[in-house]
Amino acid sequence: MKRNLLTIFSVLVIVGGLPLGYYIKSHDIKQNDSKTTAAEAQALVQIDEISQEPATSNIKPSRELATPIDYNQADKNDILHMMLNSIDYYDSVSGTMIFSSDNKNVVNVVDFQSELSTASAYSRYEQYYIDDSDNISLEYILSSECTFSNLVFCNQNSEISIFPNDKTYIYQNDFITRLDEAVPIKDDERVSFADDGYPVYRYRANPTNVTMSSMCIFPQEIAMGYLNDTSLWEVSDIVNYNELICFQIKGVPNNDYGAKLNVSQFEFLVDVNTGALVKYQGYDKDGNLSDFMYTENLKFDDKADSVTPFSDNLISQYSQIQ
Repeated sequence: MKRNLLTIFSVLVIVGGLPLGYYIKSHDIKQNDSKTTAAEAQALVQIDEISQEPATSNIKPSRELATPIDYNQADKNDILHMMLNSIDYYDSVSGTMIFSSDNKNVVNVVDFQSELSTASAYSRYEQYYIDDSDNISLEYILSSECTFSNLVFCNQNSEISIFPNDKTYIYQNDFITRLDEAVPIKDDERVSFADDGYPVYRYRANPTNVTMSSMCIFPQEIAMGYLNDTSLWEVSDIVNYNELICFQIKGVPNNDYGAKLNVSQFEFLVDVNTGALVKYQGYDKDGNLSDFMYTENLKFDDKADSVTPFSDNLISQYSQIQ
């Protein structure tokens, strides 16, 4: 989540068009220049290797997925467990996630595709400035001014992060999280309290490799923050939303968590088959929408879109950030 107590879901801090931490000296990649340095040549070899590897294998690897409890029988602890461990219930996922920021006139949109068993992923993260903060429809947002864009390609071992606005990119080798790193944690060990009374959260590693979408497809943080105290929420209904069957959850946050997010009441739609958070709305004490996330075209496994492959043509005129 964008304003989490810990940093499992890392929202980019934008300064002058680039995320904080990317202000490192860059140099041009001269692909046709005989004076290309050794470092530049090595970068080109690494990128060429990524472009030649398939984003996903032709044969789907076998992977035993967890079986969800029948949604007519599932209780609160079953739902909480699925949200804490959603990555165990699907292997491939794709969709679009729209979520708020601290500035009401700035909205975030991320398109994503991920295949966990092959550690392959793609995401396109964009920020939009909107004049009408009450209109958060995707159609209106996409017609507004895009102020920041970032494409990320992950392929088994490496990641390329591309910044179209600045025509720069970052190559990072051995930067991928794999399924075997997402070690299970017992549900009752997820949240503990320090001597000063503040909660301490334990997270599984995120093998989706699309961290900007983790609030949706791996919602362990928001589940710990909002649902750990099962006395504060109820399952109000089972509803259909964008071709997904969902638990409709309504509740109030604990005082500390709600105060940090300016949320006094919240509503969730949670996919009954995966535990993914399909839609979230948080309301302030006056009943105004103060925080939100919703999804479009969220699909899993056989219905999910294939991971978009990287092409070195995308960065032929770009500079590498070292």
